[in-house]
Amino acid sequence: ALRAGEDLAAEAAPAQATEHFPDNPDVTWTVVDATADPASGLVQVEIAPSSDEVGYPAFKLIALCEGGEESVLLGAYALDGGAWVLLFTTDARAEIDLAPELGSP
Repeated sequence: ALRAGEDLAAEAAPAQATEHFPDNPDVTWTVVDATADPASGLVQVEIAPSSDEVGYPAFKLIALCEGGEESVLLGAYALDGGAWVLLFTTDARAEIDLAPELGSP
């Protein structure tokens, strides 16, 4: 089930990134990696923009895959000077707290 969640989140990530960075509609998003956490059920999808106009070289979208059918975006981290810092959170699943920073890449 985790693998399916990873695939689902990875598939949804480029469109989610485009939606959340409306100032950069021409940027192409490439999925680098997707990792599910068995304990929380959350999936981290690392994506990279095709140009640096977005302001960061890479991002990690945090998604919750429910019922294997939908990837719900909870927030995103940006790679900033060697650390993954929380860039934004969405209104979905507000009871899930995302840490201000992820572990080192």
